[in-house]
Amino acid sequence: MPSDADLQDLLKHEQFMAEVLRLRQTEKPKAWWETAGVVPAVMAVLTVLVTSVTGYLSQRGLKETEALLTSVRERGQLEREAAKRASSAIAEMLKANDERLRLAHGDFDSLAVDKRDEIAEGTNKLQERWRLEREDLDMDLFLVFAPSSGVFDSWQGARRAIEVETECVENAYAAAQKRRAPEDVCRTFADATAKAVASLREHIRGDYDQLTATK
Repeated sequence: MPSDADLQDLLKHEQFMAEVLRLRQTEKPKAWWETAGVVPAVMAVLTVLVTSVTGYLSQRGLKETEALLTSVRERGQLEREAAKRASSAIAEMLKANDERLRLAHGDFDSLAVDKRDEIAEGTNKLQERWRLEREDLDMDLFLVFAPSSGVFDSWQGARRAIEVETECVENAYAAAQKRRAPEDVCRTFADATAKAVASLREHIRGDYDQLTATK
């Protein structure tokens, strides 16, 4: 029969084993992210955040694109208006020089004197308008067109050529009051003007093509 000491040892051992089993069966505390509902909530927040950021970037991209297109359209409009003014001014001076040369050649001799005087007066008005507008055109083309386009430089070349030709035509017209001007008078200057104007128009077209390619 076990002694009292043996029974006490047996009882302690059973209590020890019971405590071991209790500890094994007790769940370990979960990390905060393992708690029920935390992960789904976090995923929901992340989804909303990603969606919001994506939407913001998308809207920002659309706004930037729209702003760029608006800027391109506005610049294109300014360039067209400046180019039209320059082209109109050039056309008027070419017309004035052509009619003065025809007067100097005697092409209008069949007309009445008052008609010839009217034509001469018209050329004077065109030249006066040119003198008033050319500085404004300088500023318009300088401000509107990028230096890399070459438009302003080619405009300067066309302007110089026109004024050199105009001086020649004025001298020929004045001399024609005594004798008719030769048919080829100022031809060299007229050719130089035509070349300079063609260069200007080529640069304007090139700039416009480059601008519209960005749309």
